[in-house]
Amino acid sequence: MTDTDRLEFFQAMAGTAEVFAEQVSETRGMAYFLALSPYPIGMVKDAWGQAIRRCKFFPRPAELIEFIEGSDEDVGAIAWSRVTRALE
Repeated sequence: MTDTDRLEFFQAMAGTAEVFAEQVSETRGMAYFLALSPYPIGMVKDAWGQAIRRCKFFPRPAELIEFIEGSDEDVGAIAWSRVTRALE
């Protein structure tokens, strides 16, 4: 994400916070923005959407990153399938 994505990011975060009845301070919002800044805004917005559908509590940045990148198990399964295809 870039600085031009801030408004879109904070709107997505605010919507998620509303669903979970969470208060989000400016400091907390900036910490989330910095943690998620390596990813494109579209992927980040998708992660917020997944959090609304799948989380019971307001997500931490690590949970959102897992929605973007996949869990360690997901990454391992993909790698293993690539190995088995290469061997065939």
